[in-house]
Amino acid sequence: MNKYMDNIDLSPPFQVQTAGLIQKMPYHSTPGTRGQDMMLMFFLTGRGFYRNESCSKVVTGGTVALIPPTDPGILMADPQDPYVHYYCRFNGPYAIYLANKILKRKGDRFFSFADLDEIVELMRRMGIVHRTHPQREMDLKSVLLAKILIMLAQSNENTSPRITASAIEQYLMDHLAEPNDLDRMADHFNVSKATLCRLTRKLCHRTLVDLAEEKKIQWAKILLETKSQNITEIARRVGYADPFYFSRVFKKRTGQSPSSWQAGTDK
Repeated sequence: MNKYMDNIDLSPPFQVQTAGLIQKMPYHSTPGTRGQDMMLMFFLTGRGFYRNESCSKVVTGGTVALIPPTDPGILMADPQDPYVHYYCRFNGPYAIYLANKILKRKGDRFFSFADLDEIVELMRRMGIVHRTHPQREMDLKSVLLAKILIMLAQSNENTSPRITASAIEQYLMDHLAEPNDLDRMADHFNVSKATLCRLTRKLCHRTLVDLAEEKKIQWAKILLETKSQNITEIARRVGYADPFYFSRVFKKRTGQSPSSWQAGTDK
């Protein structure tokens, strides 16, 4: 009997390790997770990027993030538009089960959720948590985590997103680090490339290529201001494998080369 009991996981099914709210910290960075815990984040406003060994992704307000303990990364805020976001690092056998279920259904660590306001209210009620030892039993904060994960797991957001001007711009912002791929974008909205281009011109009053290019150059300007990366790296970060082509596009948009524009920010 004792040997049988030793194999039973008696730990609480939901365990909140840390939780809190980050507000407008210009140079804030957040590790994806720690140990075998998972990290859950809800971004109210702001922008920045998440980076790990396999990807670099722009993250903006209105996004939910669920980061597993495998292949974690670092979240960096844009100093000019820092995040307001709730976070919760958690563990527990059923919490991990639900989190993996959510990741499988969403197909990405970063996704949108229709009832974000309701979840944010639950996070507000959770408050600040900082535990140094594992929980022995569930408390109110763990119950709130359970409600959040169940809501995310039960959501039926499998329909194609509605095409609006904001949805088009959000998609482009989410894929700044990738070359423009009209086929992939059309698949995302479940329309043909011709329909996607036509609707973009109608809704955004410009071509899709022009809009995508503008978003990339806007983000490149921010990266150039930090002066922490060379132009080749910045070109790659905004989806240009060829730094010379990136420089031509940048000069067409701004009237200056990337190096001249960067030097001008010192004045």
